[in-house]
Amino acid sequence: MRLSRRSTRWTRRRNAVLASHKEGIVYLEHCRIQVDDERLCLVRSKDALEKFWSIPHAATLSILLGPGTSLTQAAAKFLGSEGVLVAFVGGEGTPIYYASQNEYRPTEYLQAWVRSWSEPNTRLAMAKVFQSARVKMLRKTASVFAELNPCEQAIFRFEQETRAATSEAQILAEEGVLSKVLYRACAGAAAMDGFTRDHQGDDSANKLLWKL
Repeated sequence: MRLSRRSTRWTRRRNAVLASHKEGIVYLEHCRIQVDDERLCLVRSKDALEKFWSIPHAATLSILLGPGTSLTQAAAKFLGSEGVLVAFVGGEGTPIYYASQNEYRPTEYLQAWVRSWSEPNTRLAMAKVFQSARVKMLRKTASVFAELNPCEQAIFRFEQETRAATSEAQILAEEGVLSKVLYRACAGAAAMDGFTRDHQGDDSANKLLWKL
């Protein structure tokens, strides 16, 4: 029963890293690969004792299984759900006898994301989530740069108006108001007259705005 519950969780993983985005390659021999407490483990037996080591599957691109290795069905399912490629190889990693090559991912995540943006109410809710995260980042930055302390009132107003907004247009309008306040504060801190926002600029005011 425990295995069944774990299997259900594995099938619900949506954020597994693509194999092409990983780097680690692990070569193993004379051991058993299994799942223990939702961890991928390497097990070796000696003198009636079993020793366990965790395998860092999240950063592993491929596992090379050399002589004397075995792979449990649960471990194979786990590796498949995590996008880890598996190859059966000879001693010291060559030759390769058989290897999985699948990077397929279900499209449910993309479908849900697309539906969210096409549905007005959900799109508005997502916009509010993004702006809430932005407010947290602004406050964190303001705690480091004293020049931004006077912006707290504007940040608070932006937070309240964003929460009460009934359309994306309202959020965009409030974002414009807040941006002007932030630009003015950064320009004043850098003692700059006639400041112009330049995303590629290397002056002190634009550099400070990079952090926002």
